[in-house]
Formats: sequence, structure tokens, C-alpha cells
Amino acid sequence: MSKKATPAQIAEIVSMLAKGDYDRDFAQALIGKRVMITPHTVAPITKYTAIVEYRQPTYVELCKRFDWVEVAYNSATFERKDVCKDVPSETREVEFELVRFYEESSEGCDPMHLDEIIIELGDRGLRPALYEELLAFGAQYPELQKQFRICAPGSWLDNGRDDYKSPVLSSGEGDSRGLDYTWLDEFEDYSIHFLAVRK
Repeated sequence: MSKKATPAQIAEIVSMLAKGDYDRDFAQALIGKRVMITPHTVAPITKYTAIVEYRQPTYVELCKRFDWVEVAYNSATFERKDVCKDVPSETREVEFELVRFYEESSEGCDPMHLDEIIIELGDRGLRPALYEELLAFGAQYPELQKQFRICAPGSWLDNGRDDYKSPVLSSGEGDSRGLDYTWLDEFEDYSIHFLAVRK
């Protein structure tokens, strides 16, 4: 059963429309009443492309690409989430979209779980990006990670434990570029941007 948008949600929609800061597909779906405004809404989307080599570099290679690299990458192997198991591994150009989930209501909302994030991306015809894709994106658009953290939720760090970690492009002091990770069991960082790929 559909429910009405809250005043805060309506204000957010009006603000997006006034600034021209929205995704056309989402706007058309909203007008056609094919989507419902929920506490977690996909933010405006911009598309990017990069050539991806599906190979996980060594720690030494990573340290040459970034100003700093989280030490866990020294022995880390990233595995693919099930939704990404069939992604081809040949080198090719990939089209990306950055998706941000943000809090619309001043009352707040519950933390998002990784599975919810993947479902929301899938509803838009997207899949979560892989670690190798994140690295290619970072090399092509190095300045973006200085503006906000960028996560590839399609890969998880196999560190021999049960906690779930995904790779993240981050920034540090003096506009330095770094490679970090984040826990996605219960995602609460609404400033982070998720890297996604059109299916």
C-alpha cells in the first residue's frame, strides 16, 4: 500500500527539481507513480566511464598509486558478492554511476544494511561496483575522492573473519588520496557515495 510523502520529502523533491539536480529516469518514474518515496532515497546520478583491468594489484603497486593505503591491503584478497559473481573479467570500458543514499527526514531513519543497498541499486538497473572497478574509477577521476568517500560494495574483504568490509577511496591531509575500507553490515554514513555499474 502506498503512503503519502512527508513534508520533508516533498521539500527535498522541490529542492531537487528547482536546482535541476535529479536523475531523469527517477523523475519520470516518480511522475508516473511507479516509485514511492522511502526513508532511503537514491540521490542524483552522474555517469562516468573508465577502462577496467580485472586484476587485484599488490600492496606495493597500490602504494605507488595512492598517497596512503590501509595496512590490511598488504594481505587482503577481495571476494565478489553473489550479485557480481558473473561479471566478465576481460579488460574493457565500463560505465559507472555514483549513487548516494541520504537521510530525507529530520526525524532520522534506521541504518541501511548492505543487502538493502544492493536491492535499491538493482531496482534502478544497477549492480554494485567491484574492487578492481573502484581502482580504475579512482585512477580516471582522482579528484572526486577528495570531495567524498567512494565505496565499491560489490567486493568484500576476505580477512578470515566474519565482519564485512568493502574498499573505499578516501582523502586525507593536504588533499592526499588514500585507499581505505568500511564496514557495511549496518551502513550509517550518509555522506559516502557508492560506485555502481549499469547491468
